Amino acid sequence: LVAGDISNYSFSYPYIQQGLLYVFSISAENSAGYSLWSEAVAQTAINISTAPQNLIAQIYAPLSIKLSWLAPLNTGSFGRLWGLLNYSLLVSSSATFEDEKVVMMSMNTSFQHTGLLKGHRYYYRV
Repeated sequence: LVAGDISNYSFSYPYIQQGLLYVFSISAENSAGYSLWSEAVAQTAINISTAPQNLIAQIYAPLSIKLSWLAPLNTGSFGRLWGLLNYSLLVSSSATFEDEKVVMMSMNTSFQHTGLLKGHRYYYRV
């Protein structure tokens, strides 16, 4: 925090390491001295995960495709799956995903896309 700037109530600590638990507490100071320390708060540092692996599309039934994939190698939380909140599965009629639509947001690692149109090409990404 900036000394004398009582409007600045945030603090950034740039030296964190993924997977470590950090505990923070603060104290205030005025001309009479320092306050007691605040209640401590703790947070485990996480990063953005790497991409899910091995997306596979298989014909499931007429005009249906089953998609499946594996969890990322790095979930952002030091190897634990609890760092992930959900997977987003996108579909598009274009390889550049100009018209992408979210068809699923969940922790499932598979999805059955039904109701497809005959003769149409579909592109997927997780």
